Amino acid sequence: PRGSLLAARVESPAECYPTLRGTPALPALLGGLLDALRAAQQRRAVRLAAAAVDADFDRDQADDDAAADDELAYNIAEVLGSLARTHGLEALDALVAHAAWLDKLADMANPNCLETDRKFAAYVIVDLFEFATTLPPPADP
Repeated sequence: PRGSLLAARVESPAECYPTLRGTPALPALLGGLLDALRAAQQRRAVRLAAAAVDADFDRDQADDDAAADDELAYNIAEVLGSLARTHGLEALDALVAHAAWLDKLADMANPNCLETDRKFAAYVIVDLFEFATTLPPPADP
């Protein structure tokens, strides 16, 4: 199982810090996560449009695809929350520097957006306020 391999390779979260702190890895990760979220939202928009106009629309397949995209969004929110917990202000600074993330969160929090988008934005924003307003723990030497 992949989880046990990861656990064997990383003894503590502090071991991960050198790979993200002060490197382009954190902004690159944020960019990749944003791209994945945008792609999932685009697929959802296409599914909703197809459902409205296509009499032969496969609702079962669409439901499966929607569930996969919902799981992807959940995992993206979890990654952002984990970054806030492990990197504190550094994660918030990286997110602010990646202005497209702030725009995306603001758009998703809009009352006119779908409930799932508003929940995603709320979870991420709460994690940022709760965890990314402190300094991260020091990395193990």
